[in-house]
Amino acid sequence: MRDIKTYIADEPDTAVTVTKEIAGAIEQFARELNKPGAEVKENVSTVWVHPHRGPFSGDPGQWWFKRGRGEPFKASIKDKGFLDSYGQGDPRLNSEDLLEIQLLEKQTVSDGRLSTSYTILKVTSYRRGAKKQRLPFLKRPVTRKKR
Repeated sequence: MRDIKTYIADEPDTAVTVTKEIAGAIEQFARELNKPGAEVKENVSTVWVHPHRGPFSGDPGQWWFKRGRGEPFKASIKDKGFLDSYGQGDPRLNSEDLLEIQLLEKQTVSDGRLSTSYTILKVTSYRRGAKKQRLPFLKRPVTRKKR
């Protein structure tokens, strides 16, 4: 059998012929529709983070942050106001600074595998970290006593 012809009863003008090739494509399409989809969970929370690594311009991607002493995580920043300001040099972030942010955590389970992505929706507060300063020791030559 190479094809199937079908039509509505008593209406031969509605006849449709489906070839073996088309039937295979329809079957594949139906299988894809019935595949279990990825499960997605999203959570928005307000948290403090330390900048860990980032671009030198107002680029929204490839930023790294730390929550306390935890492992660094990668996040993109969608806050255009913050990115514009950062791109112009204010603030100049360092690892001691604190950013209060609205963080979108998105977890996806697909084919039994869990993946997590992070997006900073808004930087709500910025605290400059402690500045390192030189101690005010006098610079005088070291002399040794002879014995």
